[in-house]
Amino acid sequence: MEINNLVTRAWKYAENAGYHKHIDIHKYINLMHCELSELVEADRLGKWLGDITDIEIKGFTRERYQEYYEKFFKGHVEEELADLIIRACDFAGIYQIDLEKHIEAKMTYNETSQNRPRKKKY
Repeated sequence: MEINNLVTRAWKYAENAGYHKHIDIHKYINLMHCELSELVEADRLGKWLGDITDIEIKGFTRERYQEYYEKFFKGHVEEELADLIIRACDFAGIYQIDLEKHIEAKMTYNETSQNRPRKKKY
């Protein structure tokens, strides 16, 4: 799936759910920070799912998907990372950021600047 398709999907869901009624850039940045904190907490608790196949995910019936998801996925590192990406995609949709182009530009910059002197260790 292309990144901008994820942006559109995340934005449409949040819009339809009424999350955009009081758009505030600081609120959305804080929401992304919250998701990042939840990801850190899941890692601290050792809650990693590992590899999951499409068959395992698609095996959930639509009627019981929410039940299975909450039982097997909720609160794990992978789920929290997905939440962070979804929030970032919604943010990009709200502010009409072409996330795909900016990720491509940043990755190209990082790849072409590998030999530059580093001031920071990481």
